[in-house]
Amino acid sequence: MKWNNKGKEYESIISYVIDNNLEVYIWGAGTFGKSFYDLFKSRIHIKGYIDSDPKKQSDDIPVKIYSPDFFYHNLLNKNTKVIVASGWLTEIYDQLKKWGMRENRNFFHANEFISLYMLYKENRIYTISLNIPITTHCTLRCEKCMSLMPYVKNPENRSLEELKDELQTYFQWVDHLAILGLGGGDALIHPQFKQILIWIGEQYYGKKIQDIEIYTNAIIMPSEELICLFKKYNVIVRFSDYSKTIPGRQKIKELIGVLEKEDIRYERCVWDTWYDIGFPQQTNGLATEQEFIEHYDKCITKLCAVEYRKKLYFCSLCASAVIAGYCTEEQEDYFDLTQYSEARKSQFVEFNAGYCDKGYLSYCKRCNGYQNINDKCVPVAKQLRIGKA
Repeated sequence: MKWNNKGKEYESIISYVIDNNLEVYIWGAGTFGKSFYDLFKSRIHIKGYIDSDPKKQSDDIPVKIYSPDFFYHNLLNKNTKVIVASGWLTEIYDQLKKWGMRENRNFFHANEFISLYMLYKENRIYTISLNIPITTHCTLRCEKCMSLMPYVKNPENRSLEELKDELQTYFQWVDHLAILGLGGGDALIHPQFKQILIWIGEQYYGKKIQDIEIYTNAIIMPSEELICLFKKYNVIVRFSDYSKTIPGRQKIKELIGVLEKEDIRYERCVWDTWYDIGFPQQTNGLATEQEFIEHYDKCITKLCAVEYRKKLYFCSLCASAVIAGYCTEEQEDYFDLTQYSEARKSQFVEFNAGYCDKGYLSYCKRCNGYQNINDKCVPVAKQLRIGKA
């Protein structure tokens, strides 16, 4: 989205967000949806979830989960509001629009809704997710890794002091963060991971951070000491299941057994396909400013913000390209977190929702885009031969 009225882009819709009589359904009963519920259950009337996954429809959570079909035929009316807490924006937005609902009137993205409600009603900044790459080392060498980990020119395990400074700068702006993701790379490969987790847990968990999530490939098993810390800080362990592609490399069953025994939350991601973002191409075939803008607007997921070296990147793919040294960034690609001022809080919220000066990012000229617009598929977790990266 292109900035046309920086700092004031949402003024025309604020009345729809801070309505005291809001009654809403949350589309998405995963981590983001549940975080939204926990944050807003005492602020607005949440009537239920919408989710197409039959397994989630039977989950034991405080409000009922409905299928999209049941919601449409039995619950939808002119006063219904929907909060979208999912990364599958294109499909969900298209469905809601077919039902006659209007974006930022009848339905809102969770990230935007949280930010706008808290800023304009309580003068605080709340965000739903932030990823911090703590390492650019990984346990795998996936040829089409969307984080470009095998291609990072100068891989590093980032120091605890640097990460402390980075988060302290972020929380100058932000009063509350729903989910902090720690990865890169595989979080468990970092030699100081225990110290990093302890510092974040003691400094922010239950204060400014609602949930801590770690990303791993289920190759390194967490130690007993880490398991105790996972329990203490109620960590969510998110791991990808590549057992069909790299059989025998991962410790999926062993990891799940430990997590379930200790009642630690986890999300197991099983991928049928990966999307080819285009690395190492120099162009994706788009040529005009308008094409870049349309490409960006269709692609954005609004759930992948990354902080790296005190810069906030709205798009994780763009951040990965910068970190890998594959893409030269421009000033418009990031929000400088060192330049704090009360007057710029609304600009922070808008950038975190996808607004930027050009209406697209530098990497949009190379990238094929994420799952919302990308039909170029590649094998999941195909490994590079040693020495090829």
